[in-house]
Amino acid sequence: VYRDDEVDAGHPAAVHANTLRDSPHVDVVDEIVASSLGRDDISSMLAAELRLPRRLVDRLTAQVYNRTLGHAMFVVQLLNRLVGSGIVSYSPARQRYAWDEDRLARVRTFDSVASVIVSNLTSLDGTEPLKALRVLSCLLGRADLGLLRLLESNGTLSPDGGFETNLPPLVDGGIVE
Repeated sequence: VYRDDEVDAGHPAAVHANTLRDSPHVDVVDEIVASSLGRDDISSMLAAELRLPRRLVDRLTAQVYNRTLGHAMFVVQLLNRLVGSGIVSYSPARQRYAWDEDRLARVRTFDSVASVIVSNLTSLDGTEPLKALRVLSCLLGRADLGLLRLLESNGTLSPDGGFETNLPPLVDGGIVE
């Protein structure tokens, strides 16, 4: 998975995709083109999620768009960070969502998807959630709790405290769903 505007023809992901596309042994190669979100898309999303008229989210929309250039993953990560840090929050006094313009202006943004992933992983507390993530990655990121409980019977595979206690930080950090 890669964005073609982030890799050149010599990048390993592009080379691999071309090899699959040209292979006589591969019947179907689907490419999903994910274009960037426009300012109007972001404005509509913010207005709907914050339950505010678009005119009230215009300044927030401008900040989000200017910092992410509409890259969907960056938009989602930035919004999650703004809510998680309390920069965007519900104001009982105003009876609506509001944001702190000064804190918003100081928020650091990322310049690559890899930077977002590294930041999410380094923000985890302890090594056990990473151990759970390693096991999940061997299962292609998909496993039900029954399988994870079975793996817990092998103490060397499961993180201390088990999977159920180590999955919430991964979910909360946006690393797994």
